Amino acid sequence: MAEAYDVEVFAPISSLAWSRDSKCFCCIDNRGEIRLYSRERKKWARKSTAKVEEGAISNRDDASSPLFAIGGAKSRLYFIDASASINKVFDAEAAIVKLYEFKEREALVALSSDNTLRILTITGKTQATETKRVKLTGKIDNIKLDLSDGLLLICNGEKEIRVWNLRTDENSSLPMGGTTFKTGDVPCCISAKPGVICAGTSGGKMITWRKRKQNDGTFDWTPQTPDTMGERIVSLAWSPFIGTLALNADRELIVFHENDTVAHFRNKVAAIQNTPSSFNLINSEKGGFHELRLQFQVKGIFLADKQLVVWSSETIAVMDVQSSLVAHPSTSFHCSAKDVALVQQTVITLENDKVNMRTLQGTVKQQITVPEMEGDPFAIHVNRTWLVLATTNNFLRVYDLSKREARQQYLAKGIDLEDDCVLAEVRINVTGTRVAATFGKPNRPDGLIVWDAESDSLSSFSFKTGLTEEQQLEEEAERATSTGLRPVTAAARRIERDRSRFCLPSHKTGALQWDEVDPRFLVVEARPENTEGGDSYVMTALATSEFGLLPHALQIVSLNTSRFIGVSVPNVYFIKNKEIEEEDGRSDRIVAKLLIVRTLQEFAGIEDSDSSSRDAMLNFCLFLTLGRIDDAFKAIKFIRSEKVWQQMASMSVKARRLDVATVCLGHMGEARAAAALRRAAARGDTEKERCALLALYLGMLDEAESLYIHCRRWDMVVKMFVARLKWTEALKLASQHTRIDEKRLYHQYAKFLEEKGDINGAIENELQKWWASWLEITGNIDGALNFYAVAEDIPSIVRILLHHDRLEEAIAKAEESNNPAAFLIVARNCEGIGRVEDAVNLYSKANAISSAIRLAQENNMVDKLATLCLMAGPREMANGAAFYEDIAGHAQTAVMLYHKAGMIGRALDVAYRTEQYNAMDMVTMELTPQSDKTTLERAGEFFLKNQNYEKAAELLAMAQKVTLIPKYSTFRSVGPSFTFALFSSPGTWKPETFGRGKTQDPTY
Repeated sequence: MAEAYDVEVFAPISSLAWSRDSKCFCCIDNRGEIRLYSRERKKWARKSTAKVEEGAISNRDDASSPLFAIGGAKSRLYFIDASASINKVFDAEAAIVKLYEFKEREALVALSSDNTLRILTITGKTQATETKRVKLTGKIDNIKLDLSDGLLLICNGEKEIRVWNLRTDENSSLPMGGTTFKTGDVPCCISAKPGVICAGTSGGKMITWRKRKQNDGTFDWTPQTPDTMGERIVSLAWSPFIGTLALNADRELIVFHENDTVAHFRNKVAAIQNTPSSFNLINSEKGGFHELRLQFQVKGIFLADKQLVVWSSETIAVMDVQSSLVAHPSTSFHCSAKDVALVQQTVITLENDKVNMRTLQGTVKQQITVPEMEGDPFAIHVNRTWLVLATTNNFLRVYDLSKREARQQYLAKGIDLEDDCVLAEVRINVTGTRVAATFGKPNRPDGLIVWDAESDSLSSFSFKTGLTEEQQLEEEAERATSTGLRPVTAAARRIERDRSRFCLPSHKTGALQWDEVDPRFLVVEARPENTEGGDSYVMTALATSEFGLLPHALQIVSLNTSRFIGVSVPNVYFIKNKEIEEEDGRSDRIVAKLLIVRTLQEFAGIEDSDSSSRDAMLNFCLFLTLGRIDDAFKAIKFIRSEKVWQQMASMSVKARRLDVATVCLGHMGEARAAAALRRAAARGDTEKERCALLALYLGMLDEAESLYIHCRRWDMVVKMFVARLKWTEALKLASQHTRIDEKRLYHQYAKFLEEKGDINGAIENELQKWWASWLEITGNIDGALNFYAVAEDIPSIVRILLHHDRLEEAIAKAEESNNPAAFLIVARNCEGIGRVEDAVNLYSKANAISSAIRLAQENNMVDKLATLCLMAGPREMANGAAFYEDIAGHAQTAVMLYHKAGMIGRALDVAYRTEQYNAMDMVTMELTPQSDKTTLERAGEFFLKNQNYEKAAELLAMAQKVTLIPKYSTFRSVGPSFTFALFSSPGTWKPETFGRGKTQDPTY
């Protein structure tokens, strides 16, 4: 239950931030006082007080670094550490208005009131160093920032969101898109979480972009259809803990909850949410489905034998389901429940701090409560007639539901987890003997734990290490007893092999499910922590009382899938990703466009075998994982199916168990493969090379290719490419690693093309060019053009056409091929015959910008020259600016080009002489106190002349021309602010004698 505390403050709070561990918070009031509060004896006590100035605040969570970073209105950046000491670490030259932490790089992002965006690297507790500086456009009040997943998002009143990837230093933009926006409707606020960016517009629309992985492995931001929220969106923010977005629509607050697609799987029937108030019931075997429409928005669904239960935030409805999947309403009642299940004629509801057993009409017939020391129930799971209940203090309870009343089957089990770690999701197996649960930090589970209730033992596994807890202890013991001279044991090799197979440090645990029949078989999903963390996987594991938890295999999940929902050996089941239309038919079967059925690697090719063969295969997997080969073969000795033996041989290749594979080859009658393995062993091939050879005989080409590449057997990789007709890859690899075979390979490729009837392809390009040149010399122009075309020698074709006065054909050929060399040849020809405008255009297409600029200047092409200069480098820009400087009426263009070329002083000089006020204002935004003092003084004089006294005073202050400021401020009512004082003589200026908005003389 939430508790409220009164904390005494002495002035209105302007900024507040919590520490990452929520054990203390820091606030700043409008008088500039910083207060640090920490919790002591269930009360919040003030730890320290210091006076700085009102400003922005950001939290930190590294024990070796400051807890908070504070940006002040007087340009200073402060750090506060755990001992409540305050240190000034940086001066930003202007008030810091926004401050964000980029934890991944130990950096801060600071925006100051002069529109300067800085990246500050944190070094220790008392220093921050500027590493990057960017000047943003727009008014400071209109600039909104957000930092999420390494992306700095910038909204500055334009019709796009700018995205700065702080990891790669790449910049991009997200346009609003669409035609539903009115004139002047621009993004005015922004918030993001990993994979999702949301922006609110001044016209009351919310725009959402989602990050999607493309088929080529790259990521792209896909815009969604904008939603209309009201007249205006003031602000919006994603919760840092749960998928909830809060939106301030000026006169109302709207809260959006991001929920996964509701689904449930049982008895090879899946219920998958289609819309907020409808489901599709899908038979995964027969392919039939039926749409279930409801009168309310659904929060969850649970499938029983011949019934189902659905519920919303207020209503629970029970429905009867026929064999055709048609559902008819049975009963309904009002109840607000977090989770619901159905067993026989009992509805089980999780409500607040208790679990109720209700009749189909909603009457409570039994109530399950837990002791206070165990906390409150927060999750339940029902499998057949077994119920597991998880509490907030990490306790597990198992109940038998087969009788009239639920009876606790075992003593409650307390799970001892590290600090800040909690249980996330729980599942009980079909016999009620084992409970699996994911655990980790809130919303970031990375571990798996299995409680064997019969033996009261715990086993755990972590994707961070790729090992079980038992393996980690065994490894530590092995390390403690190892002397360096002792050979590596078989156990140590197995541990290292498992680490390399199952270690996924950038992944977290997702959904987990027990098999519907076998109580030992468990599948858990591994999902990347961020959108660029790689692929998703499912890990199969076996759990027994004798051996604990045994990870078995890891299988990659295709982009087609959205979420893992169930397992029934030999298949696993996923919800299909609706946003991807392509279908991966190699290993996935799609049912009713919503359900994906994938055969597990262990059962590929034998999915139609009987239950005894499947049980034997599971036993084989168990003993193979344990390394008990004799027991593995005993488990399958009665199997007569060749497919089963072939699949076990394939598994042996993946597990690098050649001894097992040899026995499988004998049962398969593969004498040639067995003989090849013996010859490979006799000539000294390594184990991986022999595994690759066996993979070739078994048709596992991808596995063989991967192994040969790992062994650096490039000759075998080239042969595999050739056999699979990957000629381009084979030729490229031969040129890099097996040069001795390159000529032979080219000849082999030519013979292949000749046999296909591709004579032109069989003749090498160089020979085609040689023959074309011979025909050109002998006067056979048409033949020469034909063979140059076959050789794709476009410049030669253009050269011949120009030689025979076929200019238009030459231009068309260059345009068609988009060949820079061809463009250059045609451009020179056009210049020679006086077609200047065509020549300039063609030079620019050939990327010969300097030649285009030269020709434009020589022919006084004033309108085109500026565009060309902007495409070139600083030197060409400066030359172009000098050209425009001498032409009346084009001084503003000259200023712009000097500015773009980085010649700020020259740009100001031209603007000053020609009285270009707007251009002058644009250029001075780049000036800082470190700029040339003469340039600053001249700029200040220019603004004095144009009666912009505030801007003039700022520039003169930066130029250290303090004596000019009071001269003009006295007569023009412009008082020097604290900012100006900061730029002028710091040692003698006394800003504390001045008040805001007052006109006073400075004190020296």
